[in-house]
Amino acid sequence: SSSMRLSSLESPVFTRSVGPTSPMADGSALQYPTVDRFGSLRGAQACAEYEEMVSRGEVYCACNQAEVTFGTGLTATAVTFTLSNPVGSPVDLVLLHVGITVRTSSTAGHLVLAANVNNAAAAVVHGTPLIVRNAKLDGSAGYGLADGAATLPAAPVAIRTLGFGPVTATATTGAIFDDVKGAVVLGPNTAVTVQGITIVGTGIISMFWRERRRLSA
Repeated sequence: SSSMRLSSLESPVFTRSVGPTSPMADGSALQYPTVDRFGSLRGAQACAEYEEMVSRGEVYCACNQAEVTFGTGLTATAVTFTLSNPVGSPVDLVLLHVGITVRTSSTAGHLVLAANVNNAAAAVVHGTPLIVRNAKLDGSAGYGLADGAATLPAAPVAIRTLGFGPVTATATTGAIFDDVKGAVVLGPNTAVTVQGITIVGTGIISMFWRERRRLSA
């Protein structure tokens, strides 16, 4: 009878999963998605932004151990901070973050990220190597090399401004934090360095990067 039929506004009750169908080990090939009561895919942040990569030992970092002087122009003699990926490296360096503290500045200018992109050029000559740490502090060593002073194969080209504006002529301390988020990737025999344009100042620089196996073109 009609009283036994479902009306057009009624529907049978279905049970939808709101969690994993069955417990699975971390990294398993199958991880079942979850849905909400309307059938939409459910998503939620389970950890901090870089926590997963760091936990897997894929993130590395280095920092100046002494104050450096920012240069007044782009030069192959890099005396601030240089990150390089050596010849024959099996990984790409995915730049995540650049941090700079500015302690003094007597001349207004700019700080930029400059790059050497010719992977057929001579290798970087390492002058003052910095200690590279796995951001998972008990993790293994990586491939990326950092220097407080190095000689580049050629004068680099500025590819990214650092900070929200020019550094003014002032002795007031300040800081620049550039969340690069992987927008710059270093293949083997390429390098990036922090350099100044017209600025006369001092400070300390750090970088964080991820090392991942090279992707085919």
